[in-house]
Amino acid sequence: MQAFFELSTCRNYSAMGDMLPIPWTAIVHYGNLHGLKGLMLDHFCTCVRAMDNAYMDWRRESQEKAKRARTEDRMTGNRRRTPKHG
Repeated sequence: MQAFFELSTCRNYSAMGDMLPIPWTAIVHYGNLHGLKGLMLDHFCTCVRAMDNAYMDWRRESQEKAKRARTEDRMTGNRRRTPKHG
């Protein structure tokens, strides 16, 4: 789990602001730094990629749900209060 969180910092974003997958090169480099080779490295890459895909799916669904709620609010005239951070 720690590896996934650390590798998430290597992710890039598209020009439209969409989150892109963690680069394969970053996953392999991280595995190599931690002494993983051969089949263990393959399994590590598979696990990280699976976690990344699940996270990206969850995030995309969350964003789509929030967008639908905002659209519905505009259509009905409702305003949601968003908490201020800081």
